[in-house]
Amino acid sequence: MNKEMNQNIKSEKLNNMKRYLLIIAMLLGAVSSWGQIVSDQATVLQKIIDLQGLQQYYPKNGDGSMKQLCISRFPTEFPAGVMAGFDASKVVFRTREAITATQAEAYFMFRSFNLQSGTCTAVVNYFYNFNYTSGQFNIVTYNIELQKTADGWNVTNLNLGGTR
Repeated sequence: MNKEMNQNIKSEKLNNMKRYLLIIAMLLGAVSSWGQIVSDQATVLQKIIDLQGLQQYYPKNGDGSMKQLCISRFPTEFPAGVMAGFDASKVVFRTREAITATQAEAYFMFRSFNLQSGTCTAVVNYFYNFNYTSGQFNIVTYNIELQKTADGWNVTNLNLGGTR
């Protein structure tokens, strides 16, 4: 009887160990997937910032170099890992309140940013020439779709909603 009880205890411990290993493997897979999602988000975000059609609207320093770009953290909040992937001297993520407080002359607002299964769609507003005294500004609105291929992320559809 003791031998049978010991055998049952060993079998139960082995089953518990298998469960724990399975849970750990699943968690590692989830962490790895999350890391890939964050990496993909940062890559896609950079692709959008680098769109040639937008470059003409970016604020410039006196020497012609590009000023720091600002990305609104509302309504789309990017994970800390995405924000950390950008050089803060070139791109900064700010709340609406911080944008107003610093009187950013231009900023991106991502109305939506959906990344899943190798496809990303985004609705983006880029506000520029922002005058906080008069409340006037210019805006470029566009919808963009990107597809992930063996070569990386590529723009597959870009619809300019307009400028004003």
